[in-house]
Amino acid sequence: VAERIFELTEFLVHVLKIKLEDLGEPVKVTWHTSCHAKREMGIDTEPKDLLHQLKNVELLKLEREDECCGFGGTFAIKEQHISAAMVKDKVDDISKTGASRLIGGDSGCLLNISGAMKHSGISTSHQHIAEFLWERTTDK
Repeated sequence: VAERIFELTEFLVHVLKIKLEDLGEPVKVTWHTSCHAKREMGIDTEPKDLLHQLKNVELLKLEREDECCGFGGTFAIKEQHISAAMVKDKVDDISKTGASRLIGGDSGCLLNISGAMKHSGISTSHQHIAEFLWERTTDK
């Protein structure tokens, strides 16, 4: 059964071999790689491969892109001070990119980072890659 289960971007790139047509306005985004995706599932280039297919999307490099955001489930509660410092570093790096939107594939990471961005007064929006790809490739 396990060999038939895929992460979304892995499925789109390797199984469907999807080719995306971008219907959206130009936008600058940055990508956060979750610890779970990279270290546990081996997902690294697939999300960025999909984002690079979108002609009106400029993917800006996030410094320390694959560094943990500090969420990690109960880690954020058990090690609150460490977690807060980690997400602050992540938010600072996101702010430096100049991107208007943070894209990610892990809802926990997005929840943690978006909360820290809001608390810090940073206006960068966030979006799950599934929603972002849907919005960019469908005629609304």
